[in-house]
Amino acid sequence: AIELSEKKIASTNASLNMAQEAYENATLKAPFDGEVIGVYQKVGEMISPGMPVIYFGTSDDLKIVADVDEEDISMINEGQGVEISFDSYLGVTVKGKVTKISLGGTEFQGVVTYDVDIDFEASKDMNILPAMTCDIEIVAEEIKDTIFVPSDYIFEEEDKYYINLLSEKNKKVKTEISIGYESEDYTQILSGLEESDKISKE
Repeated sequence: AIELSEKKIASTNASLNMAQEAYENATLKAPFDGEVIGVYQKVGEMISPGMPVIYFGTSDDLKIVADVDEEDISMINEGQGVEISFDSYLGVTVKGKVTKISLGGTEFQGVVTYDVDIDFEASKDMNILPAMTCDIEIVAEEIKDTIFVPSDYIFEEEDKYYINLLSEKNKKVKTEISIGYESEDYTQILSGLEESDKISKE
């Protein structure tokens, strides 16, 4: 009878330990101090692994997480400068820096993107809050002492690039140029154009 009681006690202790472990696993613990900003699930709802339950954070040490397309991620490196414009503060630019690049990509509708962490320091009079949206420009390469012109001023003929210069009599003079770096809106001119030249669209 004593041996049977000991087995029951051992079984009860094992069940208690399993119940305590299950209870601890059901408790969400934050890795840092902060506050609950949003709740995504309700008590009694079924959730799947990876589904967000709460939105937890702090405004003391905010960072920006940007989705960078796989076509551009090769140009991004840690330490690069970033110019940030928050939708809530039009006309104000904040400086930042790339601090981390995710090694794993995320695919959505056939497009693969990578998370890029950006640290920044806003002025004290800016009330930057979690979940705010912003536009960023990562300085992938800095080119000094060069000429950039709007790309739509340049035209191509027979694999050569040209631009229209304005003469002293405001006449268009078709001039061959050599181009370098091209951004979305501007193109670098390597030769064929001087800083004092006036240009015109085709």
